[in-house]
Amino acid sequence: MAQGSSRQAEKVQAAVEVSASDAAELRRVFPGASAEDVVRELTSLAVQEWIAWITGAKRPSSLSDLELERIIGLFSRIAPGQEIEASALYNLFNLPYGRAQYLARAIAERQIRELNQRGVLELFSALEARLKEFEKLPKNEQSTFKEYRFDVSQRAGRILSGLATSMGAASRPTSYERIPNPMAGRYSFKLSPKDLRTVLEAIRAQTA
Repeated sequence: MAQGSSRQAEKVQAAVEVSASDAAELRRVFPGASAEDVVRELTSLAVQEWIAWITGAKRPSSLSDLELERIIGLFSRIAPGQEIEASALYNLFNLPYGRAQYLARAIAERQIRELNQRGVLELFSALEARLKEFEKLPKNEQSTFKEYRFDVSQRAGRILSGLATSMGAASRPTSYERIPNPMAGRYSFKLSPKDLRTVLEAIRAQTA
């Protein structure tokens, strides 16, 4: 392994043999991929899992956490976009249905948290970019500037709407306005520079 802080990629090839019956089972579980592709992805996931454990980068604290990590990794690499439901876990992996329900709920909660975190980051970045644009304006233009328009994803837009309605009357952004956006999956808003700062501070307070 490389020493020090350098993390250069090194290509290592390995051959993995599976029986005909195992290859058939992989094709059953993931009919949209070849057995060769599935084995390649499984090998990559297994190597990454062991390296993370050996180096201490990630060590699941329980068998449930390990199982969740494996299922999420498996679907994201081999069947991206497929919803991980209890019925799929039960039918594909022969898990007891109660266990499949528990894992599906845990995965959904984790993915929602991750999506919300991404939405908060997207919203923060969009607002911060607009505020930086405003701060670069000459002082005489700043005094007459009224509002910025910006577009974000639906999730980031819902987060902004929730913030705007939950803030107290004294700090609620008075210039906040949602405006129509012809693009599917996008929300558009207007905010004054003052309210941009207010919302950014609210986001910082919530994520501190």
